Amino acid sequence: MPVNLTTPVSLDTVHSVTLSLDTNAYASGDVLAAPQEVTGFFSPYGSGVVIVKSILTTDLDDQGQNLDLLFFNAAASIGAENAAFAPDDTNAAYLIGAFPVTGWVDAVNSQYSMDTGIDLMMQRGSTNSVWVAAVCREGTPTYTASGITLKIGVERR
Repeated sequence: MPVNLTTPVSLDTVHSVTLSLDTNAYASGDVLAAPQEVTGFFSPYGSGVVIVKSILTTDLDDQGQNLDLLFFNAAASIGAENAAFAPDDTNAAYLIGAFPVTGWVDAVNSQYSMDTGIDLMMQRGSTNSVWVAAVCREGTPTYTASGITLKIGVERR
C-alpha cells in the first residue's frame, strides 16, 4: 500500500552533528562554533515543527566546560569563532531555541552530557534546515577542530 505523502508522517530521528571549532583557547562568552547547517532537520510534511527530545553532547577533548547550544531557523551571523558572541537584532531574530549543556560525566579520555525530556519546540523557517551554534559559558577550554559532537533526538510534527 503506497504512503500518502500529503498526510503528516511521524519521522522521528536522531541528527548527528560534529561542530567545527577553533583550536585556540576560548574565553567565557566566546562563540565556540559558528552556526552550522543541519539539512533535513524539519520534515517537509506536516506543520514544520520539531520537538527536541534529547541531546547527547560528547566532548572528545575532555574539557568538560559548560556551553549553550543555539538553534536558528536561518543562516545567522553571531560573531566569529573564538570571539565574543554578538548577534545583531536581525540575526538574533533567527534564534528559535537554546539549551545549556552542563552536568558533564567523565569518561577518562572524554566527557559527555546526556539530556533527555527536553521538549524544546521549534518552528522551521523558509527551509527544512536548522543551524546549530555553541557559545562557551565557562573556563578557557581548548578543542581540536572536531572535538564536540552532538546527537539530537527530535520528534517531528
